[in-house]
Amino acid sequence: MKIDNPDLRAMFSGAGRCEFCRTWSSCLHCAHVMSRGAGWVDIPSNLVSLCFACHSSSHSGGYPTPDQLQEIAARREG
Repeated sequence: MKIDNPDLRAMFSGAGRCEFCRTWSSCLHCAHVMSRGAGWVDIPSNLVSLCFACHSSSHSGGYPTPDQLQEIAARREG
């Protein structure tokens, strides 16, 4: 899903490290921990920066799992 807030999109996409596999990427994807369709909103605690491979894997039922995404966001947000 697209992030409508340009400030949040800039915080979670672009170049940097994937928050799951920790590899460097020139094009991180802003991924939702819990989908907006389930009633969640675009806030930092619901977003994770993932590389293309991790984002694709997550959407197809692989790793990172939804629980792992939630752990990443919780650890980062304290």
